[in-house]
Amino acid sequence: MKPKEGVSFFQLDLAFDGGVESIREFSQMGRKLVEFLWPENEQLAFEVEMCLIEGLSNAFFHAHGGDPHKRLSFQIRYSRSDLTISIFDRGSGFELEKMLSLTDRDPYLDHGRGLKIMAGLMDRIRYLRGKRRNRLILEKKVKRLVLNRVG
Repeated sequence: MKPKEGVSFFQLDLAFDGGVESIREFSQMGRKLVEFLWPENEQLAFEVEMCLIEGLSNAFFHAHGGDPHKRLSFQIRYSRSDLTISIFDRGSGFELEKMLSLTDRDPYLDHGRGLKIMAGLMDRIRYLRGKRRNRLILEKKVKRLVLNRVG
């Protein structure tokens, strides 16, 4: 067996159409990817799944108006100990800092907390408006990725 080899980069891009069930399934795929790459870090897998559920749900309900025919897309990227999740939407966009600063949310409602949940789980959160699409960027420092190579 060869010694363990470090991986400095990977990127996975996924796009799908559908509703809430598709969001759950693709979020679980993200979790399984993290479980495979960092098997000792169950917390990271949970955080990635939660962020995908919250971010994709926001894109589906708010940016795309709940239309199951509008395509959702996201990217999971690893580069030199940075794990980045990008969630894309084609809505009108929003002001991230304004949404994060809202404090009058009823804690018993089943909506309105997603951005704060994501901000609490990740090290950095940003939102970029584009001409054709917008991008929610969630960043987390992670342990260096080392894969076993059999040869």
